[in-house]
Amino acid sequence: MGNALPPTGFETASLHLHVVAPGARFGRIYLGRYPDPPGYGKTPSRFSDPRRRKPANRFGVLYMGDTVKVCFLEALLRDQRDGLIGDLPIAESELRDRQFAQIEVIKPLTMVDLRDDGAIKMGVPTDVAKSSKQSLAREWAVASMNIAIRPTASFIPRG
Repeated sequence: MGNALPPTGFETASLHLHVVAPGARFGRIYLGRYPDPPGYGKTPSRFSDPRRRKPANRFGVLYMGDTVKVCFLEALLRDQRDGLIGDLPIAESELRDRQFAQIEVIKPLTMVDLRDDGAIKMGVPTDVAKSSKQSLAREWAVASMNIAIRPTASFIPRG
C-alpha cells in the first residue's frame, strides 16, 4: 500500500526523531540571484505545505545536504538522469549561476528521521521519499508537523 495517507490517529503517534546539535554544518547549493543562502519560499516541493492558507501560516521547506555531492544531486541533477545511460551534459551556465553556502545549526534542530528504518517504524510509505508524485509526501509532512512534539524539520537522505 505505497500510496497510503496518514491514518486517523496519526497525530498521537510517536515520531522517529533525530536531533541535530548546535554547531553541525550543512551545505546548500542555490541560485546566485537569491542573496540569502538559507532563504526559501513556500512554493510546491516534495515536503511543502499543501494547505491553502496565507503563506505566513504555512511551513516552509529548506533543502540542505551533509556533503557537496548530496547538495549537487538535490540542486542540479535531481531526476535528470532517470532513464539515461552514458554522459549527462550540464550547461556551464547551470554551474556558474549557482553558489554554495555552509549553514551552521545554532540551536537544536529536531527532525523527523526517515533514514534507515525510520519510515517503517512510523508506517510512512516508501513513496513518500521516493515517488516522483509529490502529493503524498506533502500530506505526510503536514501530518508530522501536527503531532504534539513538533519537529522543526524532516530529514530525507539523498545520494
